[in-house]
Amino acid sequence: DGDRLASGSSDKTIRIRSLEKLTALVACRSAFEFEEVARACREQNCLGDLFDAATGRIGDEKLTIPGAPSARVTTQAHVFDAIAKVITDDDNTVLVERLLGLVRDDDLLPDLKRQGVSDAAIEKLAPTALFRVVIDGKYVAGPRLLLYVEFVSFLVVMLCFARVATFEVLGWSNPWLLANKAFEKTAALVVAFAVLAYFSAREVGQIRSARAIELATPEDRISTKYNPATEKWEYEAQGLAWYALAIPRLLVLFVACLLLSPILLVFIPLACAGKEYEWMDAFGEWFEKTIGNPIGHDPLTFLGLPRAWRGDYWNWIDTATLGCAWAAFARAATPGTNLSTDHAAATAMLLWLRLFGFLKNINQSLATFVLMFERIVRDLRVFMVFFLMIILAFGSAFYLYLGQHEAEYYGFHDDGAPNAFESVRMTIFSLLLLGFIGDYDLDNYPKSADRTYLVLFLVVVVIVQLNILIAIVSDSYDAAMAKSEGLYYRSHLELVSETAWAAQRFPRRLLPTIDEGWIKKRLAAALEETKGGDDDQGRINYTSQRTRAMVQADTRRAIADLEARMDAKFDEVLKLLRARPA
Repeated sequence: DGDRLASGSSDKTIRIRSLEKLTALVACRSAFEFEEVARACREQNCLGDLFDAATGRIGDEKLTIPGAPSARVTTQAHVFDAIAKVITDDDNTVLVERLLGLVRDDDLLPDLKRQGVSDAAIEKLAPTALFRVVIDGKYVAGPRLLLYVEFVSFLVVMLCFARVATFEVLGWSNPWLLANKAFEKTAALVVAFAVLAYFSAREVGQIRSARAIELATPEDRISTKYNPATEKWEYEAQGLAWYALAIPRLLVLFVACLLLSPILLVFIPLACAGKEYEWMDAFGEWFEKTIGNPIGHDPLTFLGLPRAWRGDYWNWIDTATLGCAWAAFARAATPGTNLSTDHAAATAMLLWLRLFGFLKNINQSLATFVLMFERIVRDLRVFMVFFLMIILAFGSAFYLYLGQHEAEYYGFHDDGAPNAFESVRMTIFSLLLLGFIGDYDLDNYPKSADRTYLVLFLVVVVIVQLNILIAIVSDSYDAAMAKSEGLYYRSHLELVSETAWAAQRFPRRLLPTIDEGWIKKRLAAALEETKGGDDDQGRINYTSQRTRAMVQADTRRAIADLEARMDAKFDEVLKLLRARPA
């Protein structure tokens, strides 16, 4: 009622809790307003209540901030930032117990995934001082040790592959460690198969964990739902969108029913005849929970590829790396077969690429460059489409002009030798070399029309396109540097979510104790880091820091001038009042 929440309790009493802090947060629209609310709460010694309102915990109840999940998380980030700015050393103890509760809440991070919180919102919440304490607490409680164990194990796999590849591809016969080549190759294969078996099991466990989290709250986008605005039952998707959603689901459901047809041929007639048996109720509940709801939610999730897993390209890199590594070691272990050079080269590239996945979680400086490279590749997608179209356009012209001539036509090659534009593939390759490294031979362009196209190509690609490429990379680099902390802690959050099921199996004696003392110490360090300012380099951070400093200086001057004039006016009013006859 109003700004109060009434709820029952186990002792048969009704408790009334104030929602004043939650109401104040909903009314805030800027960082300045959040900071003013936090400052007022500090003066009233109720920062803990503000923290509870932001995290959605009012007493024993869970009451979240209104709005979409991403908007709620963004509001939480603003509140945590505001609390970090106004908190004092005396207030730390108020938040320690609450932060410890979040660290021990196993559903905290999975809930973010279930609610579909965007990466942008998580990147705002994760680097805040208070939430960093939560992530660090969960990280050191198992995932950190697991990360280092897996990192060392992966290096072992790479060494084993290097040893096997030198035997199979390069033909080396001298052993490195053991007595002879056979023993060393066998040992490398055994160790590699054991470690690959672990990584494969871990990937399967990660898929099952992500699938369980996603199916905890399944969606149904093809059934009708009641719309209060129109007071009608309507489909969430309309027209062709509904058919695009319904057809794959119905096909997968049809195949599942075919596999269960022996049971359904008994179940359906009995159900139509009105018969009720205990096994029928159990089968109906099992079918709805295990088959019907997951297929209605997402057919690929039902088949074992949850959205969160297939939406992260690192998981596809893991799968490709494991597949190539298994095939490479299997071929090396099979008598009568050899590891091909192409297969070995592809496997080596994937192993080195996967190594970057470990580096992004080990250290923030390493993570910055790995995540920066990810962002640059993502930002270049549109550019690469246009660049490919321009290459194809000029490639068509050069191929039509020059592809029909043999090399001796130009007078400087042997008879029968190919020219640079003899095929579509060679034409594209020659233009790429021309555009990126300037590799060309003027004799390849004997006519004035050929050289006109050459000059036009150099203007469009070298002068325009490559400068656009440099600008995009530069902006992506600055954006990644500005968000490096958010990207790093979001990566940590994903690591904790993915490995929580495996990290829980470590013996407790190998892990640090996360108690109030640890939380208090880490909170003090996080607040000190926040007060130290943003030391990240980059044009965006430099500009934002200069702008922030200028705005704060102008605001202080304006406030000081306003206070001086108000004091002068107040003095004039007092003088007039005193001079007024009684």
